[in-house]
Amino acid sequence: YRELVRGHELAMMNDSEFLEVLKILGYHYMDWEGDGLPELVVHLDGFTVLKYEAEEDAVYVLERQDAKSDFLGSSQWAEYDSGGAGHWVYDYESMNREGDKTYFVAMVDLAMSGEPFDYWGFMSINGVDGINIKVTKEYWEEMTKDFLHIVRYADQYAPPYMTFEEIFGTSYGQGVREEPTDQ
Repeated sequence: YRELVRGHELAMMNDSEFLEVLKILGYHYMDWEGDGLPELVVHLDGFTVLKYEAEEDAVYVLERQDAKSDFLGSSQWAEYDSGGAGHWVYDYESMNREGDKTYFVAMVDLAMSGEPFDYWGFMSINGVDGINIKVTKEYWEEMTKDFLHIVRYADQYAPPYMTFEEIFGTSYGQGVREEPTDQ
């Protein structure tokens, strides 16, 4: 994992410091892609989805989202971003087995006073971009009612984290890994 977080302060730590940080992070072990095989989701400054390829005996990053993104579950996340001085941007994303992403974005343009004045919707399905559509305030409120609730309260919808010990066992990092027994 350390090789995959280049540029992060974790990459500079010695082994024992690195392991101590890993022990306090949150994890999910779930089928992210829908292929029947689990991936490891590591929650650090957002989240990173790691996929193991048995044929290559290698791990690679399947998805990485920064701290603005809230994990909602397998292949789903939401994001709120002020979008700069003149916007509010709410974003929901999901990914299918082929790696194509579907986006739903709701955006509000703000006047100098900070009050909303234009409302927009955007959708991209399976990587095929749609277009931004300007809508009325009433239509925007209707189309985003449930969506905005999920984005604003994403932490309440996410599955609970697993601990390092639940994922890797209690003796990991002590030079011995727990091995399953045939009993």
